[in-house]
Formats: sequence, C-alpha cells, structure tokens
Amino acid sequence: DFEMSCKQELVSFMNFVESQPGVQALTSTMDVCKLALKQKLMFPMVSSLAERYLALPIPTADLLGAFSRQHMLRTKLGNSLTSKSLENLIKISIQGPPIKEFNFTAAYSKWASSRVNRSQQQKS
Repeated sequence: DFEMSCKQELVSFMNFVESQPGVQALTSTMDVCKLALKQKLMFPMVSSLAERYLALPIPTADLLGAFSRQHMLRTKLGNSLTSKSLENLIKISIQGPPIKEFNFTAAYSKWASSRVNRSQQQKS
C-alpha cells in the first residue's frame, strides 16, 4: 500500500536524521529538506516531498508548524512512539485547542468513564 510505504519511509528518514552526528545543527525545516535532498537515493519519497515543500509559496505557516511539532514530539518522546501515535499527537497539537484553553477535567472525566465502560464490557 502506497500510503503505508510513505509512512514507513518517513519514519525511517526521521530515525536517520536523529542518528546523524550534529543533529542539533538542523535548526530549521529548510535544513531538514536539504538533508532529504542529499539522501534522494535512500529516501526518494521524502526527497520528493522536500522538493515540493521548497517549491511552496512562503505563507505555509501551518505546514511549518506541523514539521516543528513533529520534530518536538519525536525529540521529547524519542523512538517510543508508533507511527499512528505520532500522527495522532500531531493532529491534536495542530487541531486541538491551545493548552491554556484545554479542559483537563472534562478530558479526564471522559477518559475515566470510557475505562469503566470498557472494563464492564470485558466482564460481560
């Protein structure tokens, strides 16, 4: 499946980037795109995405924000995230409310009630 191979290549590229000496020198999306272009033979799909990204008009703040959030999440949580978990966290960070407006009490209550419901279903 094409989508799955794209995701796998992206995860492989992220692991490659994180394993590079001097990864801290990659301070911008432009730096990461340049690295992807240099590794075109190893990561052809990521390289193609980098080329397209670099061809986009300047006002692409949402895309820049998504790459930035992805990098932050991968850096803070390391390689312990599955691709699906990383994708979900990025969606939440982009589409969710600002942290100051997030209602943690309501989220906890919903989570706790879903746990109770699941445990009751398992007993049945």
